Amino acid sequence: MDKTVMFAVAGSGKTTHIVNSLSREKRSMVITYTIANYENLYRKIIHKFDGDWPENIVLMRYFLFLYSFCYKPFLSDEIKARGIIYEENPNRYARQTDRAYFITNSGYLYSNRLSFILEAKHVISDVQNRIARYFDEFIVDEVQDIAGRDFNFLERLMETNVNQLFVGIFISIHSTPAEMEMLIANCLSPKQIMKNDFPTKVFSLIIRH
Repeated sequence: MDKTVMFAVAGSGKTTHIVNSLSREKRSMVITYTIANYENLYRKIIHKFDGDWPENIVLMRYFLFLYSFCYKPFLSDEIKARGIIYEENPNRYARQTDRAYFITNSGYLYSNRLSFILEAKHVISDVQNRIARYFDEFIVDEVQDIAGRDFNFLERLMETNVNQLFVGIFISIHSTPAEMEMLIANCLSPKQIMKNDFPTKVFSLIIRH
């Protein structure tokens, strides 16, 4: 399987590269972090396919992917959450073993605890199998914005047996230096190329179990 990490400066055509790689012949899941980039990808994909959205392409924001694709099929019957909330847990004293650690009193999951739940409930391998069942490739844009437990969760998904592309920018990296070094440590020697006259580093992933 082809597994690649690409880092480039803003404006170098990363999103265009993703869109150009899509086709009607392969099942693609594309994950991005921000609303702005979701809308940008949506417009470009619609334009590429002449106003039609191919059924074989799924575009989702990161936390919706965690909730709808990863959490609901495996844990919704057990936890019975009503949805997700994009706020931090104000209860600083809740233990990780407490239900209050990841869900509000009204039944909404804290978005930044979703990856924790998936790991704590041991369903990551189920998520990997689900991705491999429904898709031929798994693409994550704005990987630089994913940090902490979410970064660790993403690293686990890199073990999935499908083609993968992870794209990020050099500046405004939210992930800690240690996290980025961990990602690059799982790569072959980088190859620097030029895309649209911008420097771009492309890494081939080595998945270490």
